[in-house]
Amino acid sequence: PSKCLQTFKEHTGAITCMSTDAMGKILFTGSTDGSVRSWDIIRGERLKLFEGHTASIICMTVVNKIMYTGSSDHTGRSWVTEFGDCTRVYKAHNHTVSCIKFYEGPIYTGCGDAYFRAYDSKSGTLRRAFTGHQFSLNSLQIVDGKLFTGSHDATLRVWDVSGLKEETPFGKKADD
Repeated sequence: PSKCLQTFKEHTGAITCMSTDAMGKILFTGSTDGSVRSWDIIRGERLKLFEGHTASIICMTVVNKIMYTGSSDHTGRSWVTEFGDCTRVYKAHNHTVSCIKFYEGPIYTGCGDAYFRAYDSKSGTLRRAFTGHQFSLNSLQIVDGKLFTGSHDATLRVWDVSGLKEETPFGKKADD
């Protein structure tokens, strides 16, 4: 029979999402209390408290030393995992950010307003908003420059986003 090995307590709301660092030594948890916490997986001790969202954390992903989160406060955010600092806020959402994914430069968000958006991950600038679904986006996956979006409208759509990493807020980058 399986038994619980450890219990991590400190959130004051439901835990809605989690991720780990690349080495699998730090666990990140997002909650309806609007916070993210990082934990030492072995010792079970809390390391950092990430505050800035004003509503539930719905999704997260960790890429290298940056964590990206989406919230029902209608924003996505990027955080330096080592220090707990929020470095960017991704705005322009009209509903809950339900899924978030980093791919080759841009950060992609899926939203309850049926749009998915591509942002410059470093500047926070909205590069493009895509529409096509009738209801909220629930999931994103990116493979070889193709973005797969799953929606509450019971459809899966495939988008070519291969050119977005070369774009700037002012159009495509000039060839060197």
